[in-house]
Amino acid sequence: LKENTQLLLSFLTSEEKACVQLLVEKQGKAYQHELAKLPGLSRLKAHRLVQRLQDRKLIVVHEMGKARLLELSPALLPSLIPVSPPQVKPPA
Repeated sequence: LKENTQLLLSFLTSEEKACVQLLVEKQGKAYQHELAKLPGLSRLKAHRLVQRLQDRKLIVVHEMGKARLLELSPALLPSLIPVSPPQVKPPA
């Protein structure tokens, strides 16, 4: 699965990769206005970028009033975001 995801990411533009990287850093969720703060992206470019990624089913967009919450596709989450093992407490 991880190899397939890396292959898929190799087909993305540098702006699309930056968007996916931001989502990975934020545990799979970020607001669209955060994308516009990335270097080289305006609000319009961020909107178009989100549309392309949504059309490709790489992200899911949740409308929250005027804000848009972006979420990585559930199919991509396991291979992009490592799951930390649960913390085990030593016996007392």
